[in-house]
Amino acid sequence: MVHIIHHELLDSTQYEAQRLFPEYDDADAGVLFVVTAHAQTHGRGRFNRTWSAPGGTCSLTTFGVRIPRHYREQAPWLTALGALAAYETISTQFPALTPDLAIKWPNDLMIDGKKLGGVIATIADPPTASSWIDIAFGIGINTTMSARQLPVTTATSIRLALDNRNAATAVVTDTFRKAMIATTLELIELWQAGHYDARACGLATQFEQRLATIGEQIIATVLTNQTPHHFTGTMTGVTNNGHAIIHTATGSHILSAGDVTLRRI
Repeated sequence: MVHIIHHELLDSTQYEAQRLFPEYDDADAGVLFVVTAHAQTHGRGRFNRTWSAPGGTCSLTTFGVRIPRHYREQAPWLTALGALAAYETISTQFPALTPDLAIKWPNDLMIDGKKLGGVIATIADPPTASSWIDIAFGIGINTTMSARQLPVTTATSIRLALDNRNAATAVVTDTFRKAMIATTLELIELWQAGHYDARACGLATQFEQRLATIGEQIIATVLTNQTPHHFTGTMTGVTNNGHAIIHTATGSHILSAGDVTLRRI
């Protein structure tokens, strides 16, 4: 049984997960715990972006996962699995959104050209002598945020997306969060049972099928020493490690991290 720890208010479910790992030093590989919050004040995104979530307006969840150290190169798949779990949960609970719902590599849930939420993963590396590595990966989905509550104009929420489709479906954040936790745990179990090989167990193909960026002309923005670098190409798939394969005029490039945006032609 996975330990699920709920808080009414946190600075960040990610930060709380980092604080909890030392309490599980003797645990084996697997999902050690799940941290959830009704509200948070200092949520963390990629590139150290911060954001807050008023109570009950977002599904805020971080999973504490331990994997064998020799599978470290497969750790990026947890970000993809989180995005895939969010996609499947939204699609199941709110089928009116499915035709326009997609994942933008590596971690964003998108609809109508706007961001519904995303996934962030951080390795909390135990001492080198340890045979494990610990990963905290958080999934944040805007559920009932109003237009006035959105952190940026490029964001949206499940409620707003449903309203745009005149869909009267109720959105209950607690119900959504519980369903997403269950789906995420199922995907992680499948990944582990397949010896952390997402391609062999079918998860890589499933992830690629949900990606908005496959086959599209994109502009990739990568930060190097806090300096953004841009290049244009076509995303053709993902590697067995979950990295993006971008084909450009000069050849193929592998992106392990980047803020990938579509450039439609």
